[in-house]
Amino acid sequence: MQRNLTPQPPTQPIPEHISFTLCATFAILYNELYNGSHYHFIRDDLKRLRKHLSLSETVETTIETFASMKLKHSKASLEGFFKVLSEYGNNESLLNTLLFWAISENGYDARTRAVLESFCKEIKLDLKQYEADFASELRTKASKVSEQLSEEEKEAKKKKKIKRIALISVASIAGAGLTALTAGLAAPLVAAGIGTVFGAGAVAGLSSVATVAIVTTVFGAAGGGLAGYKMNKRVGGLEEFRFKKIRFQNSLHLGIAISGWTGEDDSGFTKPWKRLDLSTEQEALIWESEYLRELGTSMDRLISSAASSGVYQILKLTVLSSLLAAVTLPVTVMSAASLLDNPWSVCTRRARQAGEELATLLFRRVHGNRPVSLIGCSTGSLVVWHCLKSLAEKGPDAYGIISNVVIFGAPVTTDATEWEKVRLVVSGKVINGWSTNDWVLGMLCTSQVCGTHRVNWRTVSDKRCVNVRLDKTISGHTDYHRRMPRILNLINACREDFEVVDFYASTSSSHTELLANKTSSGLRRAFSMSDLHSANNSNERSLFSFSKTSQFCSRSASTG
Repeated sequence: MQRNLTPQPPTQPIPEHISFTLCATFAILYNELYNGSHYHFIRDDLKRLRKHLSLSETVETTIETFASMKLKHSKASLEGFFKVLSEYGNNESLLNTLLFWAISENGYDARTRAVLESFCKEIKLDLKQYEADFASELRTKASKVSEQLSEEEKEAKKKKKIKRIALISVASIAGAGLTALTAGLAAPLVAAGIGTVFGAGAVAGLSSVATVAIVTTVFGAAGGGLAGYKMNKRVGGLEEFRFKKIRFQNSLHLGIAISGWTGEDDSGFTKPWKRLDLSTEQEALIWESEYLRELGTSMDRLISSAASSGVYQILKLTVLSSLLAAVTLPVTVMSAASLLDNPWSVCTRRARQAGEELATLLFRRVHGNRPVSLIGCSTGSLVVWHCLKSLAEKGPDAYGIISNVVIFGAPVTTDATEWEKVRLVVSGKVINGWSTNDWVLGMLCTSQVCGTHRVNWRTVSDKRCVNVRLDKTISGHTDYHRRMPRILNLINACREDFEVVDFYASTSSSHTELLANKTSSGLRRAFSMSDLHSANNSNERSLFSFSKTSQFCSRSASTG
């Protein structure tokens, strides 16, 4: 069925009982998501929603009660509210109204988006697609306004030019005669009088200006945004830091993908993410390609050496346990591991600088005042981690920027208390993909990390956070790039009807070649984060929290 996604203010007012139900529903959803945190923001956001829906101030206390209700009592209320909304039966109109509310005078906050995601899941609408169509329509309208203003400006300049020519011509004729009579004293008056013949230029309407203002606020000022961003100077030892678009539609929400190594042609920055579906507008971060190429080559060399020496399976079974010390490895493997040590050490240090640079530009809203979701693999996950840490250090002003976070094969601490300090920076979901098969990461990191162990989120209840075990999906660290579509499919972040391809030629018999095949949307394993725990016993759901990174490093102390 064809649906109308054109964002327009509702032509008919929403019934008062439906407006109240929406407010109460969002109050409970906010409470479920944040359970007491972000109190002041949620209070103000709900107040904005009440005003947007033209509800009386008298309901404000009731709405605040729902926002602070104990979670065990809120479930029944939420079910009742969604039943009322279902009977109303105009979900698309409601979402359209809510998107107008979501884009405030300060832009589109990631916390508002998080509650919209929860709402859309319940009413079975795809928020990403509505955001895309809404953004596209906004940009189209703003473009038409800009063209109109440009034409008016051109017309005004044309009139000004005609006026100037006429002024010179008439003044020359009239002035010549008058000057003869007045000895030139009346010349200025002639010019002034002629000027009154021509009318003033057109003035743009307020609504047109408002449209442009909204687009400028949400998407950033005119310029290239992230695509046009360049470092003004070298940041520490950072030599390369730029963005490349990998999905070109407009959206109210931006996705940024960060790879942890690449091949000789630098395709590793973009190809693994070709089926990524965080948003309809996505960028890939290109950073320190020279060092990431060296890292990719070194990892391939280590895996090939392990496979050719017949110790690949031994390493998989022992590297994450205390048995590795009892294993005598071949010289070729030890040599390859030693060669990998230096580029890994360099890349992990550069990842910190890249993460801090990313945090700086996001905090400055170079991308606009809209939510950003981050996904990273290997040292790319480390970039994400340091970005979150840096944003957390900026305090409440940095809240509402980051929507969702996904990390795979991450050399980041698993200690939940270490994550706690930056927990508030992420408004939506946090997903940690890990595998006990990742013996390369186990060799490189001296402490327990997210890429090889689950994060202990059991201590505090936060359903936004989940561990996803990938033992049946990858056989080693470099499989993350090659099998990314399958991994993304597990977390409902892969575009429908995705085609699985072997992006990189296998350099080792330890990797199974992937055959291209088409998976229909009917067979697609797509489930939301709240369903992950029940779908897979090995997946855990618990609290997401942030803080200082663990001091993982390679055995080399060389500098980059």
